[in-house]
Amino acid sequence: TFDHELGDSLAFVHAQENWARDPSWLGPLAGIHAALAAVPDSIEGLTSLPGRLGTPGNPANVFELLAPQNAQHGLWNLVDLLALAGAIALTVVAYRRLGLPFALFSVASLAIATSAPGETLPLHSMVRFVMVDFPVLIAGATLVAARPQLRTGVLVTLGAVTAVAGVAFGRAIW
Repeated sequence: TFDHELGDSLAFVHAQENWARDPSWLGPLAGIHAALAAVPDSIEGLTSLPGRLGTPGNPANVFELLAPQNAQHGLWNLVDLLALAGAIALTVVAYRRLGLPFALFSVASLAIATSAPGETLPLHSMVRFVMVDFPVLIAGATLVAARPQLRTGVLVTLGAVTAVAGVAFGRAIW
């Protein structure tokens, strides 16, 4: 127990302060609202990249191009927002195909993940939160189970995204 070992029974909540995340009284609506409000800045950060291509002092390596803060934050925010949207859609699928208990687990997981938005990245680590939301993963598997070509496409795409993310993480970009 946290109280016995750390002297703080709410240590898991207080640890979020290190990530510039504060629980909001609006609950999950706070994270969703903050992420949607950041979309224009995210798109601006990403669309500014092509204008910098080929200019002196700008590297041609795509990973180095994503290094500027505004572009990097823009990419992360949009990826986290897409992960949340996909998880919400798959939660509906989980409800229809797996039943209410699985859907409630997924709703609770997403509510926790969105209830404490970050300052610079409102849905920071949403992909990580979705990865442990097992009803969402099962629901996704039920959608592609009977479609071999779609299943292969999904697996190849996820493998490629994982490889790119691994390289980006290894280069201290992600």
